Amino acid sequence: MEKNILLHRIALHLRFSFYQKSLERKVSVLSDNLAVSFAELIECRDEGTGGHVMRTAMYVEKLGREVIRHGLFPGELSEDELAMIVRAAPLHDIGKIGIKDSILLKPGKLDNDEFAVMKRHAALGEEILEGMYKRAPVQSYLQYASIIAASHHEKYDGTGYPRHMEGRGIPLCGRIMAVADVYDSLVDTRVYRKAMSHEEACAIILDGKGGHFDPDLVEIFDSCHRDFLDMFSRSQEA
Repeated sequence: MEKNILLHRIALHLRFSFYQKSLERKVSVLSDNLAVSFAELIECRDEGTGGHVMRTAMYVEKLGREVIRHGLFPGELSEDELAMIVRAAPLHDIGKIGIKDSILLKPGKLDNDEFAVMKRHAALGEEILEGMYKRAPVQSYLQYASIIAASHHEKYDGTGYPRHMEGRGIPLCGRIMAVADVYDSLVDTRVYRKAMSHEEACAIILDGKGGHFDPDLVEIFDSCHRDFLDMFSRSQEA
């Protein structure tokens, strides 16, 4: 009898464990879908950036996998951390929700005052995502999202914003996001300019080695840039 009770309890425990893991997966998928939908809603304000949030996530994953494969930045990027960063990437520009349309959708170059306002989206995104993470700490990717939002416009030479961080003082996820974000911004049509060719975009990124971008990440990009083009082209066909 005791053996049967024990077996019954084990079976119940296994069923509960399976149900709990299944529920956690469903909650994770729902959370991701809601986050991406939110990011896409914000993106829709700028008619020239359709698909940007999902493409940049794909570029980030490619760069991250190549970083791991080449053994760069040991101890800074694991498979689990990369998965979190990829989940977080679509939220990098969430702070644009606080930028008025007259600036966000301006067809020409921003003047100094307008650009100062635009730059606020990085710190605003950090603040929004920090608040979301505090309310839902189980969603660890929101912590990475906050870091990415705050750091993806920093530059390796210290001339970026909002904190003028430099070199490896910039979080790795932000340095990776910078390459992905700039590439997609260059090859896609924007309200203020026409799309550049893949070759032109690559030339700008390579020229930014050690200035705008982490030199090691530029080397990685240079080794896999055709994959970026393929991902962009597939998104245009979808």
